[in-house]
Amino acid sequence: MPKIRMIENVGEVEFPDEMSDQEIDFAIIRNQAADVQSMVNAPQPTQQPSMTELMQQSGYGNVADFDPYGGSVNKFALGVGKGIVDTSRGIGQRLGMVSESDIAKARELDKPLLESTAAQAGNIAGSILPALPTAFIPGANTYLGSSLIGGGLGFAQPTTSDDSITANTILGTIGGAAGKTVGDLVGSGISKATSVAKTIPERLRSISQTGQIPLAQQKAQQVLQTSGINLNDLSESVRNSILQDTQEALKIQPNLSKDALNRLLDYRITGATPRKAQLTLDPTDVTRQTNLEKLAVNTAGEFKSISNQNNSVLLQNLDELGAANSTGELFDAGNNVLNSASNYLQGRKSAVTNLYDVAQGLGGRDVLYNTPAFTQKVSKNLDSQLKNAFLPTEIKTIVNDVAQGKIPLNIQVAEQLKTILSSASRAAKQSGNGNAVSAIKIVRDALEETPLVGGVGDDVLQAFNAARKEAFNLKKLQENAPILKAIDDGVEPDKIFDKYIVRSNLSEFKNTLDVLDDQAKQQLKNDIVAYIKSKSTAGNLDNTTAKISSSAIDKAFGKNGLITNKKLELLFNKDEIARLNAIKNVIKYETTQPVGSAVNNSNTASALYSALDRVAKRLPFGQSMIADPLSEITTGVGVKRALNVPRSILDTTPLPPSQSNFRGLGGILGAESFQERN
Repeated sequence: MPKIRMIENVGEVEFPDEMSDQEIDFAIIRNQAADVQSMVNAPQPTQQPSMTELMQQSGYGNVADFDPYGGSVNKFALGVGKGIVDTSRGIGQRLGMVSESDIAKARELDKPLLESTAAQAGNIAGSILPALPTAFIPGANTYLGSSLIGGGLGFAQPTTSDDSITANTILGTIGGAAGKTVGDLVGSGISKATSVAKTIPERLRSISQTGQIPLAQQKAQQVLQTSGINLNDLSESVRNSILQDTQEALKIQPNLSKDALNRLLDYRITGATPRKAQLTLDPTDVTRQTNLEKLAVNTAGEFKSISNQNNSVLLQNLDELGAANSTGELFDAGNNVLNSASNYLQGRKSAVTNLYDVAQGLGGRDVLYNTPAFTQKVSKNLDSQLKNAFLPTEIKTIVNDVAQGKIPLNIQVAEQLKTILSSASRAAKQSGNGNAVSAIKIVRDALEETPLVGGVGDDVLQAFNAARKEAFNLKKLQENAPILKAIDDGVEPDKIFDKYIVRSNLSEFKNTLDVLDDQAKQQLKNDIVAYIKSKSTAGNLDNTTAKISSSAIDKAFGKNGLITNKKLELLFNKDEIARLNAIKNVIKYETTQPVGSAVNNSNTASALYSALDRVAKRLPFGQSMIADPLSEITTGVGVKRALNVPRSILDTTPLPPSQSNFRGLGGILGAESFQERN
């Protein structure tokens, strides 16, 4: 039945029954008053024209094609307004100020509008707009922050008897996390577009070259040389890996970070897995990645194992450098040095004895020392140094008998006296009697410095001088290589490694190496690496449970360690030293929390994430709709970003403040800025 409406200055107008009241009102407004008046004043036919005819006469087409809401732009704007109003209604409903019936009526009135896709998009945007200020809250751009914001928006949506506040909240949480993922991708796209634009000149320059590899080699060498590293000195596998990483990075932008590339080199030398935070050591990157790793402990994420895997890789490196070929026991390490050094010392002593035997065989057995010169020097030096009272009785008796002529001081007696003096000195050291040791040394020095007397043939004199010279050289060697002197004193094997290897100065260490054979040197290398491993893991040599400590390995060797790099250079080759230092550097990168980072060491984020995961699994379809998507976000987007090595070694320059962080709508509030993604 036609609808009749009274229009001022027009009169009654008939409208089709299929038009709603809203459509009639809108049609009346859209018709120009003059057109309507002219139609009314025109001669009226016997039958009044229908609304369809009126609209066609006015140029508005058929009623069926008429859109009372206007074009897509108008519909989007109306949708935005509806979204904002709905959020305010939802908050009012939670406060008891708006009833379910009010919500139902509003939805019924808005049904025609929401049949439009543009209006639906506007409605979503309008629902999210109230949450935009939360983007400035610290942590809002993390997965946890985005999920919480999304959950809050879901909770604020109005509901009727057919809806669920809980379901809205959960779906909002998922939307927030998913929105961050989308925002990351959008931000990454913007970043990529910006970076590509920057690299156009660089790419044009590379056309004249024979491909990307030469340019990558040039760039990598240029950066590494500033740290004294020659790319050609690296092993082929490490060099190729660095070139490949550099090549991919240059596709994004032409500038590389010196520090990040040097850190990457350490990772490539050891074979450990690099991640963005460990390469940049940027506080923001460290915060995000470390907290993400803690979240991944409660999911199937890759991050929960990378740190442990790297620790195992570094331990394996130490084993390959020699730790696996050592018992790790100080006694065994000391015994290796002791046996080799003892063999060397015995050989040198035998050489001295043989030379004296030659002199005696030439008739020099009965050649005498200048006895008065010997006894006077002994007495004078003992008195001047106040050591006379500390000379052992048996030594004092021999010196007196020599002075009185009871014992002739010839070459044979002198050699016997030296043996007695050595035994007495060793006994005095073992008893801790330093004064006695000093007194015995005075007698020994006087004996070495006493000349021969009497008629001595040239051949005998030459043989005797050769023997004396060899004995003097051996004495000086023992002074410079304390390990040889310690052997005469009866040192215990378990004390040798710590005292004469670890804590010796560079000169003493070098002199010790000089008296070792090649086999002993190789074993010493193994024992030193085992020592480094033991000190770094608090004595735990089991690779399945050992954990390397950055501070401990730093104290074990290197610039601040007991075993300095200068010592290592005397025993290890260049590649081995580079590998040892790379191990130390990587464990530092793995554990460093730079100033400005806000790592959640309390693990509260992980607990919240785990709780949400447990709740989701109890809901219908919670595993597939909530738990699995959240896990996918952790293992997908987060891991992919952290393992993007080429992007992590770029030298990023902060963009101007006007190019601020990109934030999408709603859940996309968690998106990183494209500036941050560089």
